[in-house]
Parts: sequence; structure tokens; C-alpha cells
Amino acid sequence: MNKFEFLKLIANAPKNLKGYSELFDYARNAYKQIMGVFPEGIDNISIKQAAKEASENRQKIIQFPG
Repeated sequence: MNKFEFLKLIANAPKNLKGYSELFDYARNAYKQIMGVFPEGIDNISIKQAAKEASENRQKIIQFPG
């Protein structure tokens, strides 16, 4: 799997998961369901990076013009 696929995987996570650890755990478990084993090596690193990006994006607050 590549980083784009990991980002899609995390994008499908429930919206109530906002923190890095919650998203990372969700992605690891989803990866295990798809591949049959927990991620190792470059896949694990890619999942960590994708979870970090997703958690940062989910915590952003967008201010609308007043």
C-alpha cells in the first residue's frame, strides 16, 4: 500500500476520532483486516505519517468571515 491509500483509509475513519493515537490505532487495525498482519517497516511508518497529517487536519478550526 502507498501513502495515498493510507490517507484514504484514515479518511474513512469515524469523525469522532481526532487524536493521533486514535487514528493510528484505527489505521493499524484496518490494515490488519485488509492484509492479515499488522504493518511493519515502511508500511508502519507511512501509517504513522498519514495519521499525523489527518489528526492535524481534524484539529484545525476554520474561521469564517464575520
